[in-house]
Amino acid sequence: MLLIQHLCGWAWVTSMIPYGDSLRKQRAILHRFFQFPEVLNYKELQERECHLFLRRLVDSPENYDRHIRRLPASILGLNTYGHEVKDDNDRYLELGEESAEMTIEAVNYLYLDFLPWMRFLPAWFPGGSFQKFVEESRKLSTLFRNEIYALNKNKRTITTLMNFVLAMLKYPEVQRRAQEEIDVVVGNDRLPTFKDRAQLPYIRALCLELLRWQAILPLGFIHTAAEEDVYHGYRIPAGTMVIPNVWAISRNEDIYPKPLDFIPERWLPGGSSLNSFRPDEYVFGYGRRICPGQVWAEHMIFIAVVSILEAFKIEKALDSDGEPIPPNENHKPAAIRLLGPSECMIAPRSEKIASMICDCAGTLS
Repeated sequence: MLLIQHLCGWAWVTSMIPYGDSLRKQRAILHRFFQFPEVLNYKELQERECHLFLRRLVDSPENYDRHIRRLPASILGLNTYGHEVKDDNDRYLELGEESAEMTIEAVNYLYLDFLPWMRFLPAWFPGGSFQKFVEESRKLSTLFRNEIYALNKNKRTITTLMNFVLAMLKYPEVQRRAQEEIDVVVGNDRLPTFKDRAQLPYIRALCLELLRWQAILPLGFIHTAAEEDVYHGYRIPAGTMVIPNVWAISRNEDIYPKPLDFIPERWLPGGSSLNSFRPDEYVFGYGRRICPGQVWAEHMIFIAVVSILEAFKIEKALDSDGEPIPPNENHKPAAIRLLGPSECMIAPRSEKIASMICDCAGTLS
């Protein structure tokens, strides 16, 4: 992508580096820290930060979107830099947010890849408005490269958890079944841990359905053909941009009956999609460009989902007439389909669980 790689100064980012020695070296480093067995060492930290997240949710449930935004950033900051995100105004957190937003906005200027001569247009000339974006992006790229990089990677995890809240608001029966399973396995005398995962098939199915239901990267990760190829009779010249239509894959009715509905049961034994194309096989990318943090992200989603369901009931808020307020389903139409908060009620399932969360968080603090 001409704009992001060269004009905006992001050519140093792993996902933008052409295939070669530099990419292989960077990927090897990332795999060392985010794949098995090293990724297992992060589980304790993920549990700890999730318990602190629950405490923030007890204190101010109306700000659940801010708490979700902070959760993966806190863990990545500690994992990669030893930096603890102590509040919502953390400098590293804000830099990560700005860089992610700028990466998303850059897709609006994808036409420069097809009309590269336009990069010479001055900012005042019609069609040259991207020059201001380029200038701001270059400044941020320099600052970001010198201070942080990993925190740009948490947008997808944040959006997945925002979609989780939306799913619980739209499908209360799913929430009830999930909580029934948690109550049987975990009980009400402790908070869930990764050790419970094997005994929670419905929660695992729910997390898998989250990846499919609202494709966060609808057009996936763009690839470029390194050499000429032929696929099903179609000639693909070298240098061609190949864009995987993740949105269409996740909405294929032949693979996923009732694709617009959130149905975790489809991934359980006897389910309609059990032996089908699993979303964790395509939403994280493909081949040499597959997301190196996939396992880390899957662990993060699981512990956040099971912890929230163990501790809280998520319901639609009521308007002045006592009628349920429809949740916000307006995803931002961009490279990453971001979702804003809904008006809703998030309350502890009992006084006992609220007290347990406060005690646990107090010990951790």
